[in-house]
Amino acid sequence: MLNPKLKPKDRVRLLYMDGESLTPNTWGTVKSVYNVFGSDDYSVVWDDGDKDNVGEKISQLNLISETDAWDFGGRERNPIEEKWSKKYKKSIDCKNPKGFSQKSHCQGRNKITENNDMDTFIRNADVIKYFKINGENYFVDLVRFLKLLREVSLVNMFQSAPFLYMGREYIDRHYGDQVMNNEEKFQELLDEADNVRTIMIMVTMELVNDKYDINSSAYDNDDEDDKDENQDKVLQLVNKHIKTLASKVFQIYLQSF
Repeated sequence: MLNPKLKPKDRVRLLYMDGESLTPNTWGTVKSVYNVFGSDDYSVVWDDGDKDNVGEKISQLNLISETDAWDFGGRERNPIEEKWSKKYKKSIDCKNPKGFSQKSHCQGRNKITENNDMDTFIRNADVIKYFKINGENYFVDLVRFLKLLREVSLVNMFQSAPFLYMGREYIDRHYGDQVMNNEEKFQELLDEADNVRTIMIMVTMELVNDKYDINSSAYDNDDEDDKDENQDKVLQLVNKHIKTLASKVFQIYLQSF
């Protein structure tokens, strides 16, 4: 499984790390997990050991979900489920799962289905129409931002999509020291970053509402608990799907500009 979810103390095998000196098949131990705009990234202590033996520390570079690749190198966190046959997995009734293991399996199955459904929805929808708000086409703001990013040359353009939702503070903190030239363009990029992030959040919310039909009566009634519950659900889905939308926007940009 490529880029499985990790937890502290997991042994993880590096497959690819963008722009760094660590080689594939280096092993490390997860130190901590942190979330950046919906993406789980990991602090890892890398060593010269193998999957079963921790060796001498050689690096402490983070694993970034958007650019890096890793796996467990044959190690599985849930060996019980791994022993289940395909026939047994298909036989599980997720409307009435029995026991903790079946419940965990069904939660994973539902999560995969939900993600795939939303990915397909965004790929097939006429995405640009969602950027037309109150008579203005905000997609041009995203195009201008991506063009600025290309001029500043912070990263390879194929790594540009996450910048659409990073925001000013994150970009300045993590990339400000890398600007060798085009300082003026970089400041323009920073000035646009929060606006672009806001646009991405608004449009993702519209897509989520259209797909899951969440902005319904619960927003209009007087039950504050219902309102809070629905708003929390929207935020969770936006946090999950904004990356898919950013990738789609970047694909349109490449094809059209």
